[in-house]
Amino acid sequence: MKLRFILSCTALALMGTGAALAGAQAGLQAAREAVNADPLRLWSGGRADTAAADLLRKQAAGLTARIAELDRVRSQARRRIDGLNAAVAAARSARADAVTAWHRAAQRITALPPLPPDIAEPPLDSLAALAAAGRWPALATELDRCDSALAAAVRQTEDCERSAASGLANRDELRGLLGAYKAKAARLGVAEDADLVASYDQARDLLWSAPCDLTVAASAVAGYQRAINATTTREGGRR
Repeated sequence: MKLRFILSCTALALMGTGAALAGAQAGLQAAREAVNADPLRLWSGGRADTAAADLLRKQAAGLTARIAELDRVRSQARRRIDGLNAAVAAARSARADAVTAWHRAAQRITALPPLPPDIAEPPLDSLAALAAAGRWPALATELDRCDSALAAAVRQTEDCERSAASGLANRDELRGLLGAYKAKAARLGVAEDADLVASYDQARDLLWSAPCDLTVAASAVAGYQRAINATTTREGGRR
């Protein structure tokens, strides 16, 4: 509805400019007919006075260019506003997916970044008002602003979704490292050392708790690795 209003405003501007063009063309035609009827009509002071006809031609050329520009703005406005609406719909769908992923990750890990902002509706009322006033440069500027704001919101949505996925991937990587370190301890024959068992259990409890504090868990896994190295060195020294 609002898009049709914007386009109708442009159509009215085209009609007004077209009427002015028709008037200028009619004036030129009348001048031609007058000269054809009386070839000496414009002769004065030894030369033909074409000032009026030249002015009409200049007006007609300017009006023709104005009509072309208004028509370009009309078609561009339709394309850009349709594109903005489609982009907003796609961004809202993507945000819904990102919010779902964020909530899923928040149940498993801590310290996630905040949710991405809501995707605002395009300001069709203000766009319609600019079109109604014939403020085409301002309309183009406002559309540029809408495109930029939407692009920023989309980037925030993508960053949020990546952070959630990255957090879960980091947790899984830490789980894998803990398992690898335990296997190393078993190969070295120190897996049953009481201190190592306590260190392992602490790291495992952190990694399999929900939500998991990745910073604390990463420190616990690193501590288990250091404990394995220290125990291996100690046991080797005893032998």
